[in-house]
Amino acid sequence: MNVLDLRRHPVAPIRAHGVLWSVDLRPPDAPVCPDDLPDRPSLAAAVAHCLECLDVTLPETVPADPRVQVPVPRSVPRPLPPDPVPGLRQLAARHAGRPLSIRFTRVGSTVHRHDDGLRLLAEDDDLRDP
Repeated sequence: MNVLDLRRHPVAPIRAHGVLWSVDLRPPDAPVCPDDLPDRPSLAAAVAHCLECLDVTLPETVPADPRVQVPVPRSVPRPLPPDPVPGLRQLAARHAGRPLSIRFTRVGSTVHRHDDGLRLLAEDDDLRDP
């Protein structure tokens, strides 16, 4: 997931667009790319675009070797966390004008800021309520 807050960025030519989002499904070992830039006007629009592209992206996440098992979640069901959008908007506002990549995997999450390359801002081994 990528988010970019342009609301208060003084020189951003597209700042009228506000906060931009993108959501992608990728293989677990795929690196975060510095050119991952969000382009959707809402998180809901970004998720909808991701779902529209599942027929193309889902096969790319399956291991090429048929002997390698497809990872399956093995944790007990947990209640859904609170809506993440307000927290993500706050995080993006603190880094206005800089795209952020938030990556969720089975082992945890990371937050990267796109500067000249990528800068790791935070990582966690579990997704917890704030």
